[in-house]
Amino acid sequence: MLRMEGVSSEPAPEKKRTNRWMITCAIVVVIIGALAWALFEEDFEGETETAEFASQSQAPRLALWSEFIPYAVLETQLIEIASHELDLYVAFNASEPDFDGFARLVRKAKAMGIGVRPWLLLDVKDGYWFNKWNVEKNAEFALTFLDEMAKRDVEIEWITFDIEPPQSLVAKIQDAFAKRHFGEALGALKASARSASLLRAIEQTKSLVAKLHVRRVKVHAVTTNFVLNDSSSLRIQNALGTPIGDVPFDEVSFMVYRPELEKILGEGLSSRIVKTYSKRAKKKFGVRAAIDIGEAGFVPFPVPFQGFREPAELQTDLAAVRSVGIDRIHIYSLDGLTELGVATWLAPTRIKPIPRIDLKATLFVKSISLLRNLLPEAE
Repeated sequence: MLRMEGVSSEPAPEKKRTNRWMITCAIVVVIIGALAWALFEEDFEGETETAEFASQSQAPRLALWSEFIPYAVLETQLIEIASHELDLYVAFNASEPDFDGFARLVRKAKAMGIGVRPWLLLDVKDGYWFNKWNVEKNAEFALTFLDEMAKRDVEIEWITFDIEPPQSLVAKIQDAFAKRHFGEALGALKASARSASLLRAIEQTKSLVAKLHVRRVKVHAVTTNFVLNDSSSLRIQNALGTPIGDVPFDEVSFMVYRPELEKILGEGLSSRIVKTYSKRAKKKFGVRAAIDIGEAGFVPFPVPFQGFREPAELQTDLAAVRSVGIDRIHIYSLDGLTELGVATWLAPTRIKPIPRIDLKATLFVKSISLLRNLLPEAE
């Protein structure tokens, strides 16, 4: 190589400093970009829904949960419910099985164009909600319920299973988070994960759903929003005892109750968290996805507390769910709407815009996704 006399082949010091500065800036930008993606990306880490259930899509309807209102009282509210084109998801409790009253309610509601889903709940001593510890009891109860309805010549199109952790586990976790005793919460979840087989419960649930499908009954599972933080290892579902997995439910709805989440995170949580979980639900479950919002008004069970006080709070969450393209929305509950009236809660009102960023909500969602890696895999 020829070298010109008096001209150095090395870059000038100023150019060296410029190059180092540019490289440093590029690295910083990449790191910030990666952190921003990790923090604000709302993807669900798991397989997405296929078109398998697309043919089962139906016209969207807003629905109300009803847990403690006597059937005779519900009958008096059917005219107003029909005027708002609402459906009803009505608790049927194994501890007080009023088959005649429920059959009469279904007949009257159907005549008025109101769909009624029986929301099956066990006796409290048996766990109340559906989980990996009581699948067999729920199966027996569901089949008995259908037999009793058939005796009364009432056709049941849907059955709803409330797939949640035991109340005792929920109380432990909420109390630990409220006290910032995160190790205590993790310990409770690990113990729960090892106490029964989730995979066995999933297979039992698949068998139950197959039996109900043979009887031409669709199956709706309502479950906790934390299932949407899970991955294919099913660590969260295992710890919570919620057998969702790949069970072919016809609809899966997720309870994204801001008042409940504020028990953990404190007041002031925005509807961004509702939108985040709604996006995850739609990506994972496609046309089968639905969202449960609330809680509206006074909540008497399992621990009495005050939910949303103003219709605008409920309407904000309703808008958040609809903004991602989910129209199957269920409001908890008619029990809490009664004092102000259904019309007041559902009337158009001024609502807060959904913030583009809610750091508290985003950090919480990401933290739960990281927490799962500390839990045992499902067995």
